[in-house]
Amino acid sequence: MRNKLYIRFVIFSLIILNVSGFAQSSRAVTTDVDSSGAVTNFPVGEILANAQFHSVAVDNRGILYFSYNRGIAEFDGVEWRIISTPRSTQINVLSIDQKGRIYATGKNEIGYLYVDDNGNTLFQSVIENVDVKDTFFSIEHVGDDVFFIGLKSLYKLNEDALIKIGEGSFIAGSSIGGNLIINDQERGLLFFDGKEFKSISKTELIRAYAMAKLDEQTLLISTRSSGLQILSFASNTSKIIPWKNNLSLFIDSSDISSISVFDEQLIAISSYRDGVAILDINGNVQKFYSTDNGLLNNNVFSTFFTLNGNLWVGLNNGVALINAFSVSQQKLAELDGSQFLIDEGSTDSSSFSMNTSKWYDKIIEIAKGWFHSEESESLDIPAESNATFVSIVRKVEYIPNDSLIFGGAFSQTDLSVQSLLQSDTLEYNFPFNINAFRFSYAANKYEDIGNISYQVKLEGLDRSWSTWSENTYREYTNLDWGEYIFSVRARNASGQLSHEAKFSFTIIPPWYESTWFYLIQFGSLFMALIISGILNKTGKAISLSEALIAVVVIVIFQYVDFYIDPYLDEYSNDIAVFKILISIIFGFSLEYIEEVFHKVIAKITGLTTTETQVQKT
Repeated sequence: MRNKLYIRFVIFSLIILNVSGFAQSSRAVTTDVDSSGAVTNFPVGEILANAQFHSVAVDNRGILYFSYNRGIAEFDGVEWRIISTPRSTQINVLSIDQKGRIYATGKNEIGYLYVDDNGNTLFQSVIENVDVKDTFFSIEHVGDDVFFIGLKSLYKLNEDALIKIGEGSFIAGSSIGGNLIINDQERGLLFFDGKEFKSISKTELIRAYAMAKLDEQTLLISTRSSGLQILSFASNTSKIIPWKNNLSLFIDSSDISSISVFDEQLIAISSYRDGVAILDINGNVQKFYSTDNGLLNNNVFSTFFTLNGNLWVGLNNGVALINAFSVSQQKLAELDGSQFLIDEGSTDSSSFSMNTSKWYDKIIEIAKGWFHSEESESLDIPAESNATFVSIVRKVEYIPNDSLIFGGAFSQTDLSVQSLLQSDTLEYNFPFNINAFRFSYAANKYEDIGNISYQVKLEGLDRSWSTWSENTYREYTNLDWGEYIFSVRARNASGQLSHEAKFSFTIIPPWYESTWFYLIQFGSLFMALIISGILNKTGKAISLSEALIAVVVIVIFQYVDFYIDPYLDEYSNDIAVFKILISIIFGFSLEYIEEVFHKVIAKITGLTTTETQVQKT
């Protein structure tokens, strides 16, 4: 009879254990990505309808930020997010400093981005105590100072103190060699020496609408009446002369919207109406992009070179990524060590170092800076690795109500700038009933965005990585209490693996899994055995004694089965029949275990066996 009871109990236990385990699922996110050769377009949906993207910045993780006519948009290649600004202010410019903080300015607004305690990237205004009434169009970094140039005023931010420096009729600004350069409509080009503005000689008639630094002593300037000009500025000497180029074959110089320079080698010049051209340092157009060869539209408001030579282009109702470095790599190699001619009829020339490999050193340097930790100084990135290719945990949500737990950005500095690594002091602890999570992730290899696959692993549950998938979500439900580390890594079309992203968390055991409650349970089992022995010794309630022993045996079976189940999973390779056979064998041993308990009790109470006592009664 007892054999049948035990077998039924084992079968019932197997059913319950198999239906109450964890469950996991994945969901893919589709994006409206259009890739045409060297151009990858990223249209925006209704959330950013009619947006004009005026500026681009990339944080320490490789996440993108775009300023537009209603604020700031964050983009990871999969999902667009809106970063709210006061009164949905138009933001014209974004700029990142050497410490990783991203500054933003626009219409009557100056501030910066920071990471809050929940991992969300937010905007912090710095004008609460300052009456700022201006439209700002440029942010320049000189030493530790950050300058905000507006149409009517100039402000300086140092250690979160905003100070008004001066007024004027400003139309453009830049910085070279530690000097702030501003174009005033009335006074021409000016430089700020730290105390006052001083005129740059022979520039009174210059009306610049875009500026970009070619090197530490040279600016490329776009004017509407005189075309593109070169300003050489060092100490108290300056020279401005025309720049020889063939841009007019593609873009009207009076319609230039932005100028960006990559490593003193490539120059991107965009137009509000015609698209974007990529030129070498000698002024020769290497490639021109418009709707004719893949660009989403020709309304280009901004350009931005990444560290590896890719060009982001801010458009009307979307952005585009151009693999600019690859299309001109061969040409650049031919130009290595050449002279940069400034004027067709002039004997003046300026030498430019054309080392096409030094951009890699910059990538390594910045990549090391992404991993903010005490070990970052000793971080060794092998030369053959893809140092800038990283995966990022973008969001963690509690599934039942889709509430946000983690917004996707760690921070390990006093400046609250974005970081890839979770600090040792940042702990996510959840009660045992909060055990269902959705992890969203992405990778910063935007040029391969349509060919990236992911693997995930939840340490504490999974024994190995998942199969490769293009899904960018992973869900886990019914997680048991314990410590977990969610890991994700990406692989691009070339088979390169990204650096892993991790998110650590703990599910706290319930009260009935605490040490004191376990002590109570074991004490209760021991008392049950003592009571069973007393009943046997007195010869009363033999059936109750037998039942108590059976209960103790079953409870012990449950405990043992619970704790050996993970090992059964491991050694049976999740083959169900093996687990069932092992459990049935263990179940048949229950009667033998019961007999052992009988003998122990008989020895303690002075009886030979419980059967002898039964015969006497």
